[in-house]
Amino acid sequence: MFKYISDNEYRSLETMLEQEGEKIDVTQLKESRMYTALSFSAFKNHQQCFKIVLNHARKYNIAGGEAAEKAATTAVKQGEFTMRKRKDLSNWVNMPTDERFSALHFSTYHGNIELIRIMVEEMGADYTTKNVYGANVLHVAAQGDQPCPLYYFVALKDMDINVADNRGSTPLHWACYSKAEFALSYILAMGPDLEIVD
Repeated sequence: MFKYISDNEYRSLETMLEQEGEKIDVTQLKESRMYTALSFSAFKNHQQCFKIVLNHARKYNIAGGEAAEKAATTAVKQGEFTMRKRKDLSNWVNMPTDERFSALHFSTYHGNIELIRIMVEEMGADYTTKNVYGANVLHVAAQGDQPCPLYYFVALKDMDINVADNRGSTPLHWACYSKAEFALSYILAMGPDLEIVD
């Protein structure tokens, strides 16, 4: 499965997952560096693979899959199922790699706002989480020269543009270090503290 994702062979991935059905729990699969199928798809920026893996999980793996959803006949059971489904999605999307990167970090680096919105708004991705270096999505967006995620997380999610990583570096520092001109322009427009020293 990871080979299909790596090569962006989404049609082969979809066929394989359809044939295997509930036999494959994509939420439990990890490769050697602890990348889940979801985070590996985000790392490779293979959006189609990401959606295929997510749809398979929703159909077969998350909170027991579609069969369990249909079995939740009463309003109370449907509410409980929805809460369990949300928790399962959140746990999966927030699973860290060996360096504590999440799928959201990877999509942010690539500026894939569609996947960012799916992860944050539908799956409950924790956008405040930091990797082992103390970098959150703002640092990663600055490194990747991605203004769209910067705007999304600062203007719409009220994140602090002056947040520092483990070395005291802010997104502004990372934009300068990475020669990320677009990100730098957006960060400067957000009124960062120019006096912070890393």
